[in-house]
Amino acid sequence: GMVADSTSVRLRCMDSNWWFAPACRSNPQECIPTVTCSSWGYVWYVEEIVWKATAWNMPLAVAAGAGCGTDGDLAEIARRYNVLFYFWAPDAMLSELEPV
Repeated sequence: GMVADSTSVRLRCMDSNWWFAPACRSNPQECIPTVTCSSWGYVWYVEEIVWKATAWNMPLAVAAGAGCGTDGDLAEIARRYNVLFYFWAPDAMLSELEPV
C-alpha cells in the first residue's frame, strides 16, 4: 500500500525492506523479489515498477539497495541472488548477468 500525508505519498512496506504488490501481499512467499537502487536520495525507477506491478497484477516484492555503483548493494544482490533488477543500458556493470 501507500501512506499519504499533507506533503507526500510514500510506499508502505509490509516488511522492513520490501513493498509487496497487491498480487502477492496476502502471501509474500509468492512474490518475485525485484531490486532497484537508491542514490542521491532517489530510489531509481521505483514509481514505475510499483505502478506496473499494481496495474498488471504482477506479484513483485520491491526493495532498493543502497548505492548504484559497482560496490553498491544493487550489484551485490543482483549477482548473489536470482532476482529481477532494474538497471540501465549501456552501462556494462552487470552485463555478465545478461540482462534483457
